[in-house]
Amino acid sequence: MNRADLEMLMDFETVVLNVRLSDSLLHSTNYFSLHLCLQYLRDKATFVSTARYWTEAFAKSDSTGMEEKVQKLVEMGFPEDMVRSALMSVNGDENMALEKLCSG
Repeated sequence: MNRADLEMLMDFETVVLNVRLSDSLLHSTNYFSLHLCLQYLRDKATFVSTARYWTEAFAKSDSTGMEEKVQKLVEMGFPEDMVRSALMSVNGDENMALEKLCSG
């Protein structure tokens, strides 16, 4: 199983969890999750196509870019766990993560 297959599997696991919670979502304001659940149930082909597109367009490029950012900051002397935490806290913004790391 390659990385793309694993990413797709993670997408599907998320949807399965959302489908299981769909009854409670009917009474919430999380309309995007509800829309995904309904699309999965009613039009699985479109759901799969959309999930593949999102994975290709966003998940892969972001995770690849994220690893490059981690590597750059680690090469500057910061511990990898702190780098990852800083990047996650600023949604992957390398400059803001660096500021956060430098400020202690």
